[in-house]
Amino acid sequence: MRLAVLNCSAVLMFGLAPTAFALTPKSGEPVLAVSVWPAEPIIRSIAASDARILWLSPGGQVAIVQSSETKDLAAALYRNGASIVLAADLFSACLPTRTPR
Repeated sequence: MRLAVLNCSAVLMFGLAPTAFALTPKSGEPVLAVSVWPAEPIIRSIAASDARILWLSPGGQVAIVQSSETKDLAAALYRNGASIVLAADLFSACLPTRTPR
């Protein structure tokens, strides 16, 4: 039993730690901001954080935003009501894009 606990702990530490570092927002980079409460769309948090919207989901709960300044955008979004803030570079490949006609 003790060996199983040690093995599981090692897998979690070595498996989740790189993921956590990869998803940590970096200063000056775009971030993915999520509001899990339907009554509080993420647009309010973005407006209060003085950031620019790069992409917004149709329901207004998920957005990719970037700050024009080099301030800590993630902290500003959390302070203004965002539930989750992650680095956007990993999610940008999953976003729908439109090509101009």
